[in-house]
Amino acid sequence: MRDKHQVILNRINNKLEIIKRFSGGMSNYTYLVKDIDDNHYTFRVPFENGKHFVNYETEILNIKLIENLNLNNKTLFFDTKTGIKLSTFIEGHLPTDEMIDYYKISESLKKLHNSNLVLTNDYSPLTRLNKYESLINNINLTYFKLKEEFIRYYLTDLYDKFNFPCHNDCQLNNLISSNENIYLLDWEFAGNNDYLYDIAAFGGQNFNNALYLLEIYNPLYDNNDLKRLYSWKFFQCLQWYLVASYKEIIGASIELNIDFKTVAEDYLIKSQYFYDKFKNL
Repeated sequence: MRDKHQVILNRINNKLEIIKRFSGGMSNYTYLVKDIDDNHYTFRVPFENGKHFVNYETEILNIKLIENLNLNNKTLFFDTKTGIKLSTFIEGHLPTDEMIDYYKISESLKKLHNSNLVLTNDYSPLTRLNKYESLINNINLTYFKLKEEFIRYYLTDLYDKFNFPCHNDCQLNNLISSNENIYLLDWEFAGNNDYLYDIAAFGGQNFNNALYLLEIYNPLYDNNDLKRLYSWKFFQCLQWYLVASYKEIIGASIELNIDFKTVAEDYLIKSQYFYDKFKNL
């Protein structure tokens, strides 16, 4: 696959060479590449059928809108048909559970959320779920029960909260700490949303991270804020359940050596867990 992607890279710039693939990611192959002067860049090639989950035309428009905030690396090449992207490389490190600067992360998110930017699209969670469902034939009934509970709460308490520009995939592996700044990478899911969605997404692997971040971001949060946080978390697990289920259907488990069937099942279990937490608030 790397050789195939080097051929694609050569068409963009034949003086660039793939050095290594970055680990992680359910949706893209992302590589570190360099030129003859040893300048480094990142090169993204979306997985096959990735366009079902994101809109690349919207993505590049949103990237252009946020570029003056200095929160992202600079995009040098972008193909809106395939999602292939070449960007500058930010030297730094991924935050880990042991080395999370919650204050810096809060500062970067507030810079985005309080920017008064209106992004090209709203996140539209219900439309998103319906679209993803259309790609899958056999969906667990538990998913639909949890979706009904989310819709009930959404229609009364969330539908009017889409007034902040958000990253919408603010997980640890999409953050880079560099020179005392926190950068947010990979803006495929960006759109106008509830700012608490970004904080919930930050708890992707460890939800305590989201709870700690909420305390820093808004020390005066109340129980309603906490309910919104948990509701977005159980929604996010439903969303990623669908994505993982689709990847199992198209054979990505074999291609990427990731058991997406198990990943999907785990997301559904987590969604039930977070719904139960939400219900008891």
